[in-house]
Amino acid sequence: MFAYGVPQNESFSFDSTIGTWVNLHSNSGGKAILAHLPEMEVRDILEHHGLPAHTENTIVEREALFDELATIRERGYAMNFREDLRGLHAIAAPIISDGRPVAAVTIAGAANRLTKDRLARELREPLLEAVDDIELHLVYG
Repeated sequence: MFAYGVPQNESFSFDSTIGTWVNLHSNSGGKAILAHLPEMEVRDILEHHGLPAHTENTIVEREALFDELATIRERGYAMNFREDLRGLHAIAAPIISDGRPVAAVTIAGAANRLTKDRLARELREPLLEAVDDIELHLVYG
């Protein structure tokens, strides 16, 4: 579920997305969470919800998703390239508390402005720093 959003400018409002539920496999925040759950729990989620396509880029095969989740665990963040919405790219990292993912922080925007290179080169470090700050606050807050 999308719980909170902060727009960079006035051209976008989060009012229509806050409180909505989405499939975890089709967005960067969901994939970041799935990558840090036990495999059996991921399999149970997939059994219950399936892998529906939201766009032509959505991962719809289990093996491809598990490969993607392994990559996410290795690099520490997930990316989404028009998998949930056609005009959206995003990067996300999980918030881990007591060894479990409890949420994810996501930076998302128009695909033409947030290219794959820009997400990884410019936004990865600020994202990971924000997640570190949140996790520290959860422990010592």
